[in-house]
Amino acid sequence: MASEPSSTTIASEPSTSTSEIRTDATEVFQLEALSLNYLRNQDISTIPYEKDLPKLNPCSLCNKGILTFRLQAFTVLSCGHIFHRICLGEYIAQGETTNPLCPLCPFTIELFREEA
Repeated sequence: MASEPSSTTIASEPSTSTSEIRTDATEVFQLEALSLNYLRNQDISTIPYEKDLPKLNPCSLCNKGILTFRLQAFTVLSCGHIFHRICLGEYIAQGETTNPLCPLCPFTIELFREEA
């Protein structure tokens, strides 16, 4: 009795599309921009001239700059998106789920709760 070949689909391995690759490159660019802008704000003289610094996208929740004169705490999610910590906290608090998604993509935000 010959058995038919079986096919297996692994759900945890989604196919990668061109738009996903472009998004990944964009997020890496934003992390590089974050690093350079942070160093500039620390007055470290070994970074490129300001005209060479890439623009850092603003927080997409409040549309204000991440690194501004009045520094605010920010969070970089696993997916690479950057938000002000206060904005992200308010976004999560408004949600009705225990597994919130990033406001810009379908990645789940990992929440860590402090034990009392």
